[in-house]
Amino acid sequence: MTTKLKPPFKEMYENYLLSKENDNSKMISEHWNVFQNNFDRTIEETSSWKSFLRNSISIGFNDNLMDFGNTRFLKDSKFKDGWELRKNNNFENLINEKITNQDENHKNIKLLNYIFSLCGVDFVINNIQSNVGSPTKTFFKLKTNKYSNEEFYCNYHDLLEIYHFFLINKYLKKLLSSKLITLLEIGSGYGGLISKIKKKYKNTRCILIDLPEMSAVQTYYLSSEFPNAKILFLKDFINKKNNILDMEFDFLILPFWEIEKIPENCINLIINIRSMMEMKLNTINFYFKNINRIISNKGLFVCFNRYQKNNQSKEITVLKDYPFDLYWKIILSETSKLQKRVHQLILERKKTKNSNSVKESMKNYPPIR
Repeated sequence: MTTKLKPPFKEMYENYLLSKENDNSKMISEHWNVFQNNFDRTIEETSSWKSFLRNSISIGFNDNLMDFGNTRFLKDSKFKDGWELRKNNNFENLINEKITNQDENHKNIKLLNYIFSLCGVDFVINNIQSNVGSPTKTFFKLKTNKYSNEEFYCNYHDLLEIYHFFLINKYLKKLLSSKLITLLEIGSGYGGLISKIKKKYKNTRCILIDLPEMSAVQTYYLSSEFPNAKILFLKDFINKKNNILDMEFDFLILPFWEIEKIPENCINLIINIRSMMEMKLNTINFYFKNINRIISNKGLFVCFNRYQKNNQSKEITVLKDYPFDLYWKIILSETSKLQKRVHQLILERKKTKNSNSVKESMKNYPPIR
């Protein structure tokens, strides 16, 4: 089939099958063990990707489709089961491009105004997502001279991404703008956040670590956002091995277990936002073992996750119990202004141990023991 597919679907298909040859599914939690075994068929449905942010392809990693994703936790729901639709390769649009529900529009505008107050109008307007994937839209106008003749749109998921990027830009601007750096994101969703970072900081090399299915999604999104970008994949990583980090590239998209093969002390910035909380404890330990190994001296770690999450396997993950060692210095530690169950940590890697552990510094945060 790959001979009939054109880029980026050819690369999506080839690297998905190559990843599945070495699939490490034992590390995948019940929360993320949701993709059908024949996801290659989904890749082949090339026309469906034009609106993947409004159909079942993005169930589970798109907050705008949360009602369709939550059907697996509810006995009765008025919404279609998005998981079943994707399993059956049914890619009908689940929501309209233009939001017509007034309650939803009101919710989005309320969040938009709050994001304006936190990030500033210009920052929000400059970082609204493009039309790649045909996202759902609440349209709005601004009563200011600068933007009086323009119409903009927003949606819930992208507003959260803008807020997260605002914090990264605020605290890490010096690092991101000072030199060529290598950034690694664990669990990139469809690529919304990392695309915002790359648009502003063009010299940043971005490595994405995720499930094979998510790697395919990210390949589509980033290839569409950055048609001239140099994107490397698992096949390139296998061929070049450690030398791949000597190459020039914009994005390197890999299945998550390949983090073990990334050389030591070579990553300047690591990001994980709202996905470690959905992992098994042994997977969290796996990531921290490698994070501590690959982060550079004075490298930074952005970790925004829930204080506590009860997983379907009845494991309980607690943020302050994550295996942070004593070489992390806290730069930012606060409850999210948007999601009160989420804590925002930014940490710097040091050569010498700190007297206080991250766990000790967070002892007064939930759960209180």
